[in-house]
Amino acid sequence: MLFCCRYALKMGDSRKITVTVKKTTDLKIGAKDKCGVSVYDVLFSNVHCFDLGEVTFKNNYTAFLSMKVKLRDGNNKDSSWQTCIRNYQLMPNPHCETGSQDYFTITRKHMLFEPDRVSAVRLVLQQPSPVWNQFTVDDVCLIPHNIKEEASVSSVTTWLLEHQETTESKLTRANRQGGPPVDEITAGLQHLWALTERMKGEQTNTSLGRYDVDGSYEINLLSYT
Repeated sequence: MLFCCRYALKMGDSRKITVTVKKTTDLKIGAKDKCGVSVYDVLFSNVHCFDLGEVTFKNNYTAFLSMKVKLRDGNNKDSSWQTCIRNYQLMPNPHCETGSQDYFTITRKHMLFEPDRVSAVRLVLQQPSPVWNQFTVDDVCLIPHNIKEEASVSSVTTWLLEHQETTESKLTRANRQGGPPVDEITAGLQHLWALTERMKGEQTNTSLGRYDVDGSYEINLLSYT
């Protein structure tokens, strides 16, 4: 299981949070029998706490996921474990493979409360089906609140500003070298779009009848397919 966290001190400034993942605990009934529940504990070593925004991961045959968190108060004391996500369904049918290896993103709107000042995370994985011997989640990322969107907007804006002058110089150079004017290119594209819309409007639902002759199929034609 791979865990990674991203944290930003300011817009566009991103860094990873170092995390420690405890060994998986399989809850058992008796000495040998597994009951289909595994527990992962995640601790942070280089930050005290952060506001959790969303969780992303790749499923690996886990049917249900719950997440518990510890919150740190103003006196730097951690609370007891609180259930933030309860029995989030990853596989519609635990006995079938649908959803078993899909990617998931769980945001704050799926959580029972807003997890601010999170100091520890615990994932509880459930697989009630005896069909799968092992189950887990991979590539888990914990993303702080309001960081992902701000960083992406900043990066796009920076990229546009950096490439604006280069793009303008390329267009000027193309015009000097005898390339087609921009207005002519635009007019051609508009004409092509108009032709495409016209073809869409003239489409018919009638079958083309590739292999049928007068309502019947020609066996010689079918034999070559």
